[in-house]
Amino acid sequence: MWLHLHYEIVGEGVNLIQGEEEKRRFIQSVFMGDKDHEEVSKAASKISEQLRVPCHHDYAWYLTHVHQSGHFLQLSRDTFSLVGEAHSLSRPEYCLAVKRQGEIVTTLFCRGEKAVLGHDSLHAFSKRGEMITAFQYDFPCWDTMGNNTVGAKVSVKKCGTEEESMSETQNFSYHESTHQIRHVPTLRCVEMRIVEEGQEGRVSLETCKEDREEQQWGIVRPRWLL
Repeated sequence: MWLHLHYEIVGEGVNLIQGEEEKRRFIQSVFMGDKDHEEVSKAASKISEQLRVPCHHDYAWYLTHVHQSGHFLQLSRDTFSLVGEAHSLSRPEYCLAVKRQGEIVTTLFCRGEKAVLGHDSLHAFSKRGEMITAFQYDFPCWDTMGNNTVGAKVSVKKCGTEEESMSETQNFSYHESTHQIRHVPTLRCVEMRIVEEGQEGRVSLETCKEDREEQQWGIVRPRWLL
């Protein structure tokens, strides 16, 4: 019952979006499965037939005027320079994710190109200089919690507002040349450590070394942003 209602809700949005490519992007940002996409399209057609909706707008118009939720708005290309899952280059089956307690870890539950909004492994680098996780409606920022020592853990915390100066504890960047995620103020890099095979791994900030495989990450973009 809940899933059926969800199809209808997304279907209403599809009817307000112009262009098949934009509609595809929207549906794939919500659902992983092709079967779900078919169900949404069916629901959209039924709603359109019943209401005969005459207006069509693009994806951005829908996000701004209809949905009006940061859960979608904050992933705009104007706000972010990079969105996707951060996979270890040496152990690509592992990617960075957020535990329920808010700690950043490595997980085997990665979705790659099929990642959708709401997944705990979907992250975004803001042009302002923050690393944001898209698994919650409030979009928490990566944060060192004031611990600037070697080996410090990384967690998530509410981001500062646009009017506030960015906290140094939330200032991260991705360097494509070295594939490293760096905490800018301390110049330390995000490093993974697998304690037990087949289990989630630990993540900490360590002295940056360009040849250290545990510090190398590749960003896999979701297919709805390709």
